[in-house]
Amino acid sequence: FEVTTAQYVQFLNAMYASNADVRGFVPIPAAGAWGARAIRRQPGMPPGPQQFEILPGGENIPVGGVTWHAAAIYCNWLHNDMAMTSAAFALGAYDASTFGDENGQFTDQPARSPGARFFIPTWNEWAKAAHWDPNRFGDGQGGYWNYSNGTDVRPIPGLPPSMGGSGEANWGVFAGGSGVPVGAYADQQSPWGLLDLAGGRREWTETLYQASAADPRFRIRDGSYTGQDVFDQSNHDLSTIYSLQYPEWSSSASGFRIAAVIPAPSAIALIVMGAGFVGRRRR
Repeated sequence: FEVTTAQYVQFLNAMYASNADVRGFVPIPAAGAWGARAIRRQPGMPPGPQQFEILPGGENIPVGGVTWHAAAIYCNWLHNDMAMTSAAFALGAYDASTFGDENGQFTDQPARSPGARFFIPTWNEWAKAAHWDPNRFGDGQGGYWNYSNGTDVRPIPGLPPSMGGSGEANWGVFAGGSGVPVGAYADQQSPWGLLDLAGGRREWTETLYQASAADPRFRIRDGSYTGQDVFDQSNHDLSTIYSLQYPEWSSSASGFRIAAVIPAPSAIALIVMGAGFVGRRRR
């Protein structure tokens, strides 16, 4: 799954409690971008760090309003076993001291540090986890599906059956103002068992894009349809589509998953993962 509100609240509360120096790189999601809110201190309460609480039913809403920098700092915290120190947020998978701008170009570390335990997947890694099927053309004959549910047929946008709809993708659907919970489209999985790849949030990847040395640099996000736009929805969520954005950009549509390298019997296998268990399904 995408990273959820509950996970992000835990991260934010730890970051503020540890007085981490990187707080300026982590904007607070707007009200409609997640299922939580800031705790307002009442008169007479003792001073303390900023803290957040999950709204009723909001724990499994995918978090939005996340910059690339914030996603990288989240990965640092996981890499450091969620330690309650400022250093645990600043260094690990990515070196936050490199985050900045010089002559209109960002200076961020281009890719994860060697030995990173948790990280933002590259565009290639994300697309393979979403669209590649090792048995696409028969047993052992791999290939890419157009859409992330293991088909070449455009998913139907709308609310999922569990919420009274008949949709297969969360394209422009924000139930209750903040989003549809992760896993609501349970039968719409990638060949590797990933959920909610069509719509939900536009997920950051690690990959840099720069057309030429004179052009600005961007980070690639997936090309999911996430708003009530007027252009053709059929051009979104295809295996060939992605979007570009500056790493300091945040909007309600911007979310992320994390990836990790795990040992496999014959190789090092990379899986893209988010909240909790990621199921596998063989086609």
